[in-house]
Amino acid sequence: MDFSVKLDPQTIEVLKKQPDIEKKAVIKGLRDGLFFLEARVKERFGTPDNLRVRTGHLRRSITSKVEERGDLIVGIIGSKIIYSAIHEFGGFAGPNRRIYITARPFIGPEITKNEKKIADLIKDRVVKELNK
Repeated sequence: MDFSVKLDPQTIEVLKKQPDIEKKAVIKGLRDGLFFLEARVKERFGTPDNLRVRTGHLRRSITSKVEERGDLIVGIIGSKIIYSAIHEFGGFAGPNRRIYITARPFIGPEITKNEKKIADLIKDRVVKELNK
């Protein structure tokens, strides 16, 4: 699942003045934000408003990474386990795809709840890198 975080105009102006530091700092900051988000998603498993834990396999499979796509720096969080998408988005599953499973998102809501925190972590890392 990809997501975007908007930085405030002040931070963007600072980054424009330091292009050599910009990319590295944003990558490090996004990595910080993804580690935070990954921990939040994993700790929410088993809570009343989230998925129950049976084996812990899905929870352990959640990973995150940062990729560069041209001029974009993209944060990705998710699981490669086949049934993770059914839980997150809902859909048909089972033999001959006859059973409809209602979406029970476990990543998306955490992104929404923590968007400001993730942006703050990116901003903090950028400031830290600029002050080195």
